[in-house]
Amino acid sequence: MSLDLDSLIDAIAERVAAKIPRSTEPTSGPVFLTRRAFGERVSLSPRTVDSLIAAGMPCIGRGRLLRVDVVQADAWLRVHLGEDASPNPGLVEREDEVTTLARRNAERGR
Repeated sequence: MSLDLDSLIDAIAERVAAKIPRSTEPTSGPVFLTRRAFGERVSLSPRTVDSLIAAGMPCIGRGRLLRVDVVQADAWLRVHLGEDASPNPGLVEREDEVTTLARRNAERGR
């Protein structure tokens, strides 16, 4: 009797697992980070992260509760900081300014 019950439980578990949607995004890291933690993750100062947020980098909340959406912010950085080719002449000036600021902050930290 217990053998039949075990096979029934296994069959139910397989059917339930098949119906659970699987995410295509990796879930190995945190989904939201503070400005400071995100800055450390991408080697930028919190002040530079604030500048990027002001320029439109995805985040939620405000003030002390502000958190950066890691997946969306990574994609935003790739597009807006030149890893993806995007013809936008107004953006090139901003990229240079942000890159210069990031390098200056990084050199101060040495």
